[in-house]
Amino acid sequence: MDHHDENLYNPYMDETPAPEPEGRASSRQNSLQHGSCAEITILSCESQEAFDEILRRWCATYQPEPASLEFEFVLKTVQAEWQRIRCQRNYNDYIKILGERQPFDWSPEEIKKHDLLLRYKTTAERGFQRDYRLLEQHYKAHQPKPAAAKPKAKPPSTIGSAATLDNRPPSEMRPIEDDQASSKSALTSIFR
Repeated sequence: MDHHDENLYNPYMDETPAPEPEGRASSRQNSLQHGSCAEITILSCESQEAFDEILRRWCATYQPEPASLEFEFVLKTVQAEWQRIRCQRNYNDYIKILGERQPFDWSPEEIKKHDLLLRYKTTAERGFQRDYRLLEQHYKAHQPKPAAAKPKAKPPSTIGSAATLDNRPPSEMRPIEDDQASSKSALTSIFR
């Protein structure tokens, strides 16, 4: 039989047209229902100034050179913190929506959304911790080593025996063994 049925599905003959740029742009907005999976750093409901303030704080701490590898580490950590803040805000907002009701009173849809937002929040927290740890490791590995300082001389009051640390004259201090013996004898007298 050599007949060809045009109604049969053939996965190799996909006739779906290539997406247009407008279609791609609109499909990118699909992840913006809550923004937790968005590839866009700053959503339309968020503040560029707030993001810039966080970036300024991190740059003030680590002082990276512009367009350097260190700046890329700082920027990635700031973006991870921004994502963490967004996911935390989304989770907190949803908890407020649920109100004072106990979890066993939630509908299955509410439980599913809660669990999803909690997973996003946890993933964002772990991502931030990972990026922060990498930044710290890079920062510590590439910091210039301080010149070796000369050991400081001990102040006159601590030179000599440890007895002078107590600010009592040595004649009034008992050796440690005597303290242990008196403690031991006191304990044995209690338990007799």
